Amino acid sequence: MSDFDTGEDFASIAHPYSSDLDIFGHHSLWQVLSRANTRYGRETLAGWLLGAGTTEAIRDRQEASAELGEMIDWRESFQATGVLGKHPGVSLDDMQQWLKEKPYFGARTWLQIYRFIGPVLLLAPLVLGLMDIISLWFSLGALVANGLVNRYYRDHGNQVFKHVEEKAKFLGSFGRLIRQIEELEVQHYALKTQQDRLKTQGKPAHLQWCYWLSAP
Repeated sequence: MSDFDTGEDFASIAHPYSSDLDIFGHHSLWQVLSRANTRYGRETLAGWLLGAGTTEAIRDRQEASAELGEMIDWRESFQATGVLGKHPGVSLDDMQQWLKEKPYFGARTWLQIYRFIGPVLLLAPLVLGLMDIISLWFSLGALVANGLVNRYYRDHGNQVFKHVEEKAKFLGSFGRLIRQIEELEVQHYALKTQQDRLKTQGKPAHLQWCYWLSAP
């Protein structure tokens, strides 16, 4: 039990019963129930435990859980996919914000121009210096300045690429989880409803979920 999530980040002394009933913490109800690996999965379960559900909603959850309880292989595979695909520094909120941002390099017109004149600014001083048309020291100074500009944006570009790589891994992990949900054959209407929520224009959810991520 000690290796499982404790859910202590949801604990609140102001809540009327969570402390008295050991909902969160070590050896708590949360540790027995929760195998969530995503932020939204954890928040959903915490909301169920902290809020009063209707009789119908509670019955639906119990029946859906009973159906999933028989699917041991699927649950273990889904759990493993979630554990291996964890990216603590990235969330769906981060993804939505990232998709709304303007491209760093594309939004700077002068950088687009510099792509073409940069090589000229790099080579021209050197050629002119070797031809004794301008001072060699001036040529070297221009080369150093050009090199510093290139280095600054090269380092920043590396950061952007690393950022994109992290987001791509997150998308891939979430896509694999969604695909497993999509391919699951279920009977209970509550589970079918959750599957239908993932569909976009009738297309496979694991291929289309970026569409509703970027939707306003």
